[in-house]
Amino acid sequence: MTEEKRYKGEIIAERRRNLDFSLEFNKVCIGLTTGLPKYSKRDRINHYNKKISKIWENRR
Repeated sequence: MTEEKRYKGEIIAERRRNLDFSLEFNKVCIGLTTGLPKYSKRDRINHYNKKISKIWENRR
């Protein structure tokens, strides 16, 4: 059998469905900003919101 081709949007949607929303917000922020300089909590929240808005914009 051949493996079914998966498109970028399908992979993103699957990852979103598999997210564990019980994580603490700070842990989520740390994961999103890994490798970036230390930002204030407000900057991390803004960064997180931008990532989430990109996901929603792509769904439309």
